[in-house]
Amino acid sequence: MAFALPLIAHRWLAGWRTWWHKQPPNRQDRYAMIAPAATILLFLLVVFLTIAYLRIEEANREQEDLQRDMDSMQFQLRTRLKDRKDQLLTIAKNIGLGVIESADFAKKSERLALPTSELLALVWIDNQYKFRATYFATSVPIVDGFQWRKLGAQSETADLYARVKKERHPLYSAPYLGADGRGLIQLQAPILNAQKQMLGAVVAEFSLDLLLQNGVSPDITKKYGVAFLAD
Repeated sequence: MAFALPLIAHRWLAGWRTWWHKQPPNRQDRYAMIAPAATILLFLLVVFLTIAYLRIEEANREQEDLQRDMDSMQFQLRTRLKDRKDQLLTIAKNIGLGVIESADFAKKSERLALPTSELLALVWIDNQYKFRATYFATSVPIVDGFQWRKLGAQSETADLYARVKKERHPLYSAPYLGADGRGLIQLQAPILNAQKQMLGAVVAEFSLDLLLQNGVSPDITKKYGVAFLAD
């Protein structure tokens, strides 16, 4: 077998030489010109494939970076929303236990709002849908026709209150637009006494734009121009 391969190669080379010498000179010239052209085409093909490979690698890296940033943004928002839920639940529990009275509500709400600029308003509502106490951030117009006034009517806010009353734990609403056109989201936390009876709810309203601004790292918001869009 070791001697077969050189023998085959020798025969093939001899056959190729015989074929070559049988070709007319003008045809030999045309064949000779094919080799440089084929070399150039092969070189261009290699360059094209290399560029295509690098672009695919770059696109994959960008996709991975985008997915990583999206996961990070979702985690940051979930963490901030959970923190707000825990803070509101603490206020609701203290109201239910009698630790916070109506006169103290505004002061407690202001303490919560200072580090939480996305909090626009906080309302304490009893089980008769009456306002016991309220807190409004200075940026909120009082005559805005708040969704909470619809608690006793057929509305999404009333439906959320009914779910909170049934499930006995804080719930967020779906995003909605306020009267001034800004995106909002509502959080309701049940007020329960020591016997776990429903005494009402603490309702908070948050700005979605400020939530993004405060809850997502500046690197991500500057990189992608993140914003909430209404359906």
